[in-house]
Amino acid sequence: MKHTFIIAATGRSGHHAFATWLCNQFEGKINLHNHCDQGWEQKKILARNPKTTKNFNNAGTDQGDMYCMEFLDLDDVIKYDFASFEQITSSDKVCFIIFNRDHYNWMASMLKDGALDRATEELTEHRINVWKKYVNESLGRTNIIPFNVIPVSYNSWFGSKDYRSDLINEYFADCVEFTDKGMNVVSGQGEGSSFDKMSYQNKATEMKVLERWSKYKDDKRYLNIINREDLIELSSSYFDFRPEIN
Repeated sequence: MKHTFIIAATGRSGHHAFATWLCNQFEGKINLHNHCDQGWEQKKILARNPKTTKNFNNAGTDQGDMYCMEFLDLDDVIKYDFASFEQITSSDKVCFIIFNRDHYNWMASMLKDGALDRATEELTEHRINVWKKYVNESLGRTNIIPFNVIPVSYNSWFGSKDYRSDLINEYFADCVEFTDKGMNVVSGQGEGSSFDKMSYQNKATEMKVLERWSKYKDDKRYLNIINREDLIELSSSYFDFRPEIN
């Protein structure tokens, strides 16, 4: 049975680590493609740089492909008619994963990485709106995606083995068996962690990824973004998370 997995996530969300972990749960071959924002006009999903594609379990039966799409606007799924794409129509099963990180830690990682410095105000606002669409769709407040939507909380995925096990059993039991293999791998995509780079390789669960906000709690630029009421409401509703920040 061949699967197509699409992972919609913001940059610096931790989705590369999640994708690596999920690929490691497969016994058969799975191909992981990154930055898949090419080919849409031709009804295909193509990676920006095919050389970044990573193959897992080459000796096994081909189980499908996983496509990571950073800052994918959910409305583009309808605009470009993803349902007609070559990889979708030839697949036995399509899973659309929305990978979410709370805006407090996400914005801290964006600042640390320099992503906000490299972006215009308009681009930053667009990215925030994409994040809002992800969380609203995950909460069931919208119904944009025409595929099987699997919402994943980075906070819960990173912090709870039970959550990871339940995730596999609920959504992926037809194609993988939970082993938790790869959980301590630091993905080389995006040069690793914004804060720790590759220094926690093979001990990734020791990183303080749920406390990144504390590094910027006195930064005015950071506070101007994270104190927006619309973002606070979404992080509270979906992640049940609101750190003590003045």
